[in-house]
Amino acid sequence: IMPSLVGSEMCIRDRLESLECASNDLTTLDVSSNSLLSSLNCSNNNLTTLDISNNAALESLNCSYNDINALDVKNNIALKSLNCSYNDINTLDVKNNVALESLNCSYNHLTTLDVKSNAALSSLIIADNRLTEIDVKNNAALETLKVRHNLLTALDVSANVLLTVLNCSDNNITMLDVSDNVALNELSAQNNKLSTLDISNNTLLKSLYAGNNKFSELDVSYNTALENLYIENNDVATLDISKNILLKQLKAENNKLTTLDLSCNKQPYYLNCIGNNLFSLDLSANTALEYLYVENNALACLDLSANTKITMMSFNNQDCLLYTSDAADDKARV
Repeated sequence: IMPSLVGSEMCIRDRLESLECASNDLTTLDVSSNSLLSSLNCSNNNLTTLDISNNAALESLNCSYNDINALDVKNNIALKSLNCSYNDINTLDVKNNVALESLNCSYNHLTTLDVKSNAALSSLIIADNRLTEIDVKNNAALETLKVRHNLLTALDVSANVLLTVLNCSDNNITMLDVSDNVALNELSAQNNKLSTLDISNNTLLKSLYAGNNKFSELDVSYNTALENLYIENNDVATLDISKNILLKQLKAENNKLTTLDLSCNKQPYYLNCIGNNLFSLDLSANTALEYLYVENNALACLDLSANTKITMMSFNNQDCLLYTSDAADDKARV
């Protein structure tokens, strides 16, 4: 079945079950006669309105990257997947959409969102809105929760024990309890106001992004699966990563570290410890290093003779630099 496309308008003359009309510069779309429509992708167009009130069979809707300022999904009780991100939506009522499993409404202008009725939700992405609170206590099936860049001061995820991905970065959160979230694989909490962060129960954690907070210590000894650790711009004075033998990236710039023992970490390819108080740094065990940033410390000597894979480096003290070849000087920015 071929729909007719005339100029920037699309009129569907036949009854469809699935319609893909993404990236066509459409300004209007009429699907009011298509009562059997179960899947609609009209993303990346120029739509300002979208009427789906007659599409009760709709299970999947992607209307992202348009200019829609209001979206009524009250009649779409069969809806399982809704992506209305990157629009101009001010309010969104999903109370009737009890079958919803995936909701992405990021990059809109939402100030409130009620998902208490959406117990089937496994993925909720509401980043870059204006939410001051979000209640997910009824959403026990959640595996992915992304609430980045809102106005949250608190977030309770104690009921979301299946969470594997949590992103609450760029908010004003002062306390975050993830002790019940033992399935967490990725935690992003940077740019908040956290003074402490206990991740001792999160033994499956592979990535932690917690830069730009206010904590002075962090225990990662229980996180033996950790591969990526970002704690830049905090007040951490000591950091024991001896148990994190799978670590590949460490970003610890602008803390208060005086020592950093990397002897047990054979896999890091990225190390950033700019702006600490390091007097020495032994990198002899870190032969996989490719990116090294160590400027603004108190290092008098840095031996890189074992680090033959370095392709990018930042360092501002040349008292003692040992390279494996003369050409290695080209790798350093001093």
